[in-house]
Amino acid sequence: MSKFPKDGLVVLWNFQHGRCWPDGNGIIRDMAPQAGWTADPLALTPVSGADFTYDIEGYAKGISLDGSHYYSFDGSPAHVAAPANWEITEMHWWWSDSWGQDNTNGSTPYGQNGVVWKDGSQGLGWWFMDYSTGAYKEGVGFGKMTSNQWSIVDRDNDGQTFDKPSNGGGDVLNKWYCGTFTNPSTGAKGYLFGEPAIYQSVSDVTNAWQQTTAARFGDGPDGLWQGKFGMFARWNRVLSDAEIKLAYDATKGYFGIQK
Repeated sequence: MSKFPKDGLVVLWNFQHGRCWPDGNGIIRDMAPQAGWTADPLALTPVSGADFTYDIEGYAKGISLDGSHYYSFDGSPAHVAAPANWEITEMHWWWSDSWGQDNTNGSTPYGQNGVVWKDGSQGLGWWFMDYSTGAYKEGVGFGKMTSNQWSIVDRDNDGQTFDKPSNGGGDVLNKWYCGTFTNPSTGAKGYLFGEPAIYQSVSDVTNAWQQTTAARFGDGPDGLWQGKFGMFARWNRVLSDAEIKLAYDATKGYFGIQK
Protein backbone atom coordinates (compact mmCIF):
# COMPACT_ATOMS: atom_id res chain seq x y z
CA MET A 1 0.00 0.00 0.00
CA SER A 2 3.01 2.35 0.16
CA LYS A 3 2.54 3.09 -3.57
CA PHE A 4 -1.24 3.39 -3.37
CA PRO A 5 -2.35 6.92 -4.44
CA LYS A 6 -3.14 8.90 -1.26
CA ASP A 7 -3.77 12.38 -2.65
CA GLY A 8 -7.52 13.07 -2.39
CA LEU A 9 -8.26 9.66 -0.80
CA VAL A 10 -11.33 10.17 1.41
CA VAL A 11 -12.69 6.64 1.87
CA LEU A 12 -10.69 3.42 2.18
CA TRP A 13 -11.94 0.04 3.29
CA ASN A 14 -9.06 -2.38 2.73
CA PHE A 15 -10.43 -5.49 4.38
CA GLN A 16 -7.07 -7.23 4.11
CA HIS A 17 -5.73 -5.08 6.98
CA GLY A 18 -6.49 -5.75 10.64
CA ARG A 19 -7.35 -2.05 11.05
CA CYS A 20 -10.27 -2.70 8.74
CA TRP A 21 -11.82 -5.73 10.45
CA PRO A 22 -15.10 -5.72 12.38
CA ASP A 23 -15.30 -4.79 16.04
CA GLY A 24 -17.43 -6.60 18.61
CA ASN A 25 -20.59 -5.18 17.04
CA GLY A 26 -19.58 -6.11 13.50
CA ILE A 27 -18.87 -2.46 12.55
CA ILE A 28 -15.91 -1.81 10.24
CA ARG A 29 -14.28 1.64 10.19
CA ASP A 30 -12.47 2.95 7.16
CA MET A 31 -8.76 3.79 7.16
CA ALA A 32 -8.48 6.79 4.82
CA PRO A 33 -6.02 9.54 5.76
CA GLN A 34 -7.61 11.86 8.30
CA ALA A 35 -6.65 14.97 6.32
CA GLY A 36 -9.64 14.42 4.06
CA TRP A 37 -12.15 14.26 6.90
CA THR A 38 -14.43 16.63 8.75
CA ALA A 39 -15.80 13.86 10.98
CA ASP A 40 -14.87 10.44 12.36
CA PRO A 41 -13.97 7.61 9.96
CA LEU A 42 -16.92 6.05 8.19
CA ALA A 43 -18.57 3.16 10.01
CA LEU A 44 -19.65 0.27 7.80
CA THR A 45 -22.57 -1.32 9.67
CA PRO A 46 -23.97 -4.82 8.95
CA VAL A 47 -27.71 -4.96 8.34
CA SER A 48 -29.78 -8.09 9.02
CA GLY A 49 -26.84 -10.37 9.66
CA ALA A 50 -24.36 -9.37 6.92
CA ASP A 51 -21.05 -11.09 7.60
CA PHE A 52 -17.26 -10.70 7.37
CA THR A 53 -15.20 -13.51 5.82
CA TYR A 54 -11.59 -14.13 6.85
CA ASP A 55 -10.80 -16.85 4.33
CA ILE A 56 -11.72 -16.39 0.66
CA GLU A 57 -9.82 -18.85 -1.52
CA GLY A 58 -7.44 -19.40 1.37
CA TYR A 59 -6.05 -15.87 1.62
CA ALA A 60 -8.29 -12.87 0.90
CA LYS A 61 -10.70 -11.31 3.39
CA GLY A 62 -13.81 -9.20 2.95
CA ILE A 63 -17.45 -8.63 3.57
CA SER A 64 -19.64 -11.51 2.42
CA LEU A 65 -23.23 -11.04 1.27
CA ASP A 66 -25.78 -13.75 0.51
CA GLY A 67 -28.39 -11.76 -1.42
CA SER A 68 -30.54 -10.99 1.61
CA HIS A 69 -28.26 -8.73 3.72
CA TYR A 70 -26.14 -5.63 3.16
CA TYR A 71 -23.88 -3.08 4.86
CA SER A 72 -24.80 0.60 5.29
CA PHE A 73 -22.77 3.75 5.91
CA ASP A 74 -23.30 7.51 6.20
CA GLY A 75 -22.58 9.20 2.89
CA SER A 76 -23.41 12.74 4.02
CA PRO A 77 -21.10 15.68 3.21
CA ALA A 78 -19.99 15.78 6.85
CA HIS A 79 -18.30 12.42 6.31
CA VAL A 80 -17.20 12.32 2.69
CA ALA A 81 -15.42 15.30 1.16
CA ALA A 82 -16.54 15.72 -2.44
CA PRO A 83 -15.75 18.58 -4.83
CA ALA A 84 -18.56 20.84 -6.00
CA ASN A 85 -18.29 19.44 -9.53
CA TRP A 86 -18.49 15.83 -8.24
CA GLU A 87 -15.35 14.83 -10.11
CA ILE A 88 -14.39 11.71 -8.15
CA THR A 89 -12.91 8.22 -8.55
CA GLU A 90 -14.11 4.93 -7.04
CA MET A 91 -12.23 1.63 -6.99
CA HIS A 92 -13.79 -1.72 -6.01
CA TRP A 93 -12.52 -5.27 -5.62
CA TRP A 94 -15.56 -7.53 -6.01
CA TRP A 95 -16.54 -11.18 -6.39
CA SER A 96 -19.93 -12.44 -7.54
CA ASP A 97 -21.37 -15.76 -6.40
CA SER A 98 -24.42 -15.71 -8.67
CA TRP A 99 -26.17 -14.02 -11.56
CA GLY A 100 -28.46 -12.02 -9.28
CA GLN A 101 -32.06 -12.08 -8.25
CA ASP A 102 -35.56 -11.63 -9.57
CA ASN A 103 -37.21 -8.28 -8.93
CA THR A 104 -39.85 -7.80 -6.24
CA ASN A 105 -42.64 -9.49 -8.18
CA GLY A 106 -40.40 -12.33 -9.30
CA SER A 107 -41.22 -11.93 -13.00
CA THR A 108 -38.14 -10.22 -14.45
CA PRO A 109 -34.52 -11.11 -13.67
CA TYR A 110 -32.65 -8.11 -12.32
CA GLY A 111 -29.01 -7.54 -11.58
CA GLN A 112 -27.34 -7.05 -8.23
CA ASN A 113 -26.00 -3.85 -6.76
CA GLY A 114 -22.42 -3.19 -5.73
CA VAL A 115 -21.65 0.05 -3.87
CA VAL A 116 -24.57 2.46 -4.08
CA TRP A 117 -24.85 6.10 -3.01
CA LYS A 118 -28.61 6.34 -2.71
CA ASP A 119 -30.94 9.30 -2.26
CA GLY A 120 -34.57 8.24 -2.35
CA SER A 121 -35.07 6.08 -5.41
CA GLN A 122 -32.00 7.38 -7.22
CA GLY A 123 -29.05 5.04 -6.96
CA LEU A 124 -25.58 6.33 -7.87
CA GLY A 125 -22.85 3.76 -8.25
CA TRP A 126 -22.27 0.49 -10.05
CA TRP A 127 -23.96 -2.89 -10.43
CA PHE A 128 -23.86 -6.28 -12.13
CA MET A 129 -26.57 -6.93 -14.72
CA ASP A 130 -27.82 -10.43 -15.52
CA TYR A 131 -30.35 -9.67 -18.22
CA SER A 132 -30.65 -7.94 -21.58
CA THR A 133 -33.72 -6.03 -22.70
CA GLY A 134 -33.95 -2.66 -24.41
CA ALA A 135 -31.23 -0.36 -23.03
CA TYR A 136 -30.36 -2.88 -20.32
CA LYS A 137 -27.51 -5.23 -21.18
CA GLU A 138 -25.63 -7.93 -19.34
CA GLY A 139 -22.48 -6.51 -17.84
CA VAL A 140 -21.04 -4.20 -15.23
CA GLY A 141 -23.05 -0.98 -15.12
CA PHE A 142 -21.97 2.35 -13.66
CA GLY A 143 -23.70 5.72 -13.37
CA LYS A 144 -27.20 6.73 -12.25
CA MET A 145 -29.17 3.54 -11.85
CA THR A 146 -32.68 4.89 -12.15
CA SER A 147 -32.04 7.34 -14.98
CA ASN A 148 -30.63 7.01 -18.48
CA GLN A 149 -27.17 8.18 -17.42
CA TRP A 150 -25.17 5.00 -17.17
CA SER A 151 -22.82 2.76 -19.13
CA ILE A 152 -22.21 -0.97 -19.41
CA VAL A 153 -18.89 -2.83 -19.51
CA ASP A 154 -19.95 -6.01 -21.28
CA ARG A 155 -16.67 -7.99 -21.18
CA ASP A 156 -13.52 -8.36 -19.14
CA ASN A 157 -9.93 -7.81 -20.31
CA ASP A 158 -9.68 -11.41 -21.51
CA GLY A 159 -12.75 -11.03 -23.70
CA GLN A 160 -15.13 -12.97 -21.46
CA THR A 161 -18.57 -11.40 -21.65
CA PHE A 162 -20.48 -10.59 -18.48
CA ASP A 163 -23.48 -12.75 -19.27
CA LYS A 164 -24.51 -16.29 -18.50
CA PRO A 165 -22.72 -19.14 -20.30
CA SER A 166 -26.14 -20.25 -21.52
CA ASN A 167 -26.35 -16.89 -23.33
CA GLY A 168 -22.92 -17.28 -24.88
CA GLY A 169 -20.90 -15.68 -22.10
CA GLY A 170 -17.91 -16.93 -20.16
CA ASP A 171 -17.47 -18.00 -16.56
CA VAL A 172 -17.10 -14.70 -14.68
CA LEU A 173 -18.42 -15.90 -11.33
CA ASN A 174 -16.42 -16.88 -8.24
CA LYS A 175 -13.34 -14.84 -9.09
CA TRP A 176 -11.95 -11.43 -8.13
CA TYR A 177 -12.40 -8.37 -10.33
CA CYS A 178 -11.08 -4.85 -9.87
CA GLY A 179 -13.41 -2.17 -11.23
CA THR A 180 -12.56 1.54 -11.16
CA PHE A 181 -14.82 4.34 -12.34
CA THR A 182 -14.08 8.05 -12.72
CA ASN A 183 -16.50 10.94 -13.12
CA PRO A 184 -14.77 13.78 -14.97
CA SER A 185 -16.82 16.69 -16.34
CA THR A 186 -16.39 15.21 -19.83
CA GLY A 187 -18.23 12.00 -18.89
CA ALA A 188 -17.75 8.97 -16.63
CA LYS A 189 -15.14 6.35 -17.57
CA GLY A 190 -14.74 2.70 -16.59
CA TYR A 191 -11.63 0.57 -15.96
CA LEU A 192 -11.05 -3.15 -15.30
CA PHE A 193 -7.88 -4.43 -13.67
CA GLY A 194 -6.33 -0.99 -13.91
CA GLU A 195 -6.83 -0.65 -17.67
CA PRO A 196 -9.45 1.38 -19.59
CA ALA A 197 -12.48 -0.80 -20.27
CA ILE A 198 -14.53 -0.97 -23.43
CA TYR A 199 -18.06 0.05 -22.55
CA GLN A 200 -21.36 1.13 -24.05
CA SER A 201 -22.86 4.45 -22.95
CA VAL A 202 -26.64 4.41 -22.72
CA SER A 203 -26.43 8.21 -22.64
CA ASP A 204 -23.89 10.83 -21.61
CA VAL A 205 -22.82 9.92 -18.08
CA THR A 206 -21.64 13.38 -17.05
CA ASN A 207 -21.19 14.00 -13.32
CA ALA A 208 -23.16 10.87 -12.51
CA TRP A 209 -22.00 10.70 -8.88
CA GLN A 210 -23.50 13.19 -6.46
CA GLN A 211 -23.43 13.52 -2.69
CA THR A 212 -26.10 11.49 -0.89
CA THR A 213 -26.81 10.87 2.76
CA ALA A 214 -27.39 7.12 2.55
CA ALA A 215 -24.95 4.65 1.08
CA ARG A 216 -24.79 0.87 1.00
CA PHE A 217 -22.62 -2.07 0.08
CA GLY A 218 -24.71 -4.61 -1.79
CA ASP A 219 -28.18 -3.03 -1.94
CA GLY A 220 -29.94 -0.74 -4.39
CA PRO A 221 -32.74 -0.45 -6.95
CA ASP A 222 -31.70 -3.56 -8.90
CA GLY A 223 -31.24 -6.18 -6.19
CA LEU A 224 -29.09 -7.33 -3.30
CA TRP A 225 -25.52 -8.50 -3.93
CA GLN A 226 -24.59 -12.16 -3.74
CA GLY A 227 -20.83 -12.34 -3.31
CA LYS A 228 -17.93 -10.55 -1.63
CA PHE A 229 -16.14 -7.21 -1.50
CA GLY A 230 -12.43 -7.15 -0.73
CA MET A 231 -11.75 -3.44 -0.96
CA PHE A 232 -13.34 -0.06 -1.63
CA ALA A 233 -11.64 3.31 -2.17
CA ARG A 234 -12.95 6.73 -3.11
CA TRP A 235 -10.98 9.83 -4.07
CA ASN A 236 -12.39 13.36 -4.31
CA ARG A 237 -10.65 13.90 -7.64
CA VAL A 238 -10.30 12.13 -10.99
CA LEU A 239 -7.24 9.88 -11.02
CA SER A 240 -5.13 9.67 -14.15
CA ASP A 241 -4.83 6.42 -16.11
CA ALA A 242 -1.35 5.95 -14.64
CA GLU A 243 -2.63 6.41 -11.07
CA ILE A 244 -5.46 3.93 -11.62
CA LYS A 245 -2.97 1.37 -12.90
CA LEU A 246 -0.76 2.10 -9.86
CA ALA A 247 -3.68 1.57 -7.46
CA TYR A 248 -4.45 -1.76 -9.11
CA ASP A 249 -0.83 -2.91 -9.08
CA ALA A 250 -0.51 -1.95 -5.41
CA THR A 251 -3.48 -4.12 -4.38
CA LYS A 252 -3.68 -7.06 -6.80
CA GLY A 253 -1.41 -9.26 -4.69
CA TYR A 254 -4.06 -9.38 -1.96
CA PHE A 255 -6.34 -11.21 -4.37
CA GLY A 256 -3.88 -13.66 -5.88
CA ILE A 257 -3.57 -11.85 -9.21
CA GLN A 258 -0.14 -11.48 -10.77
CA LYS A 259 -0.85 -9.91 -14.17
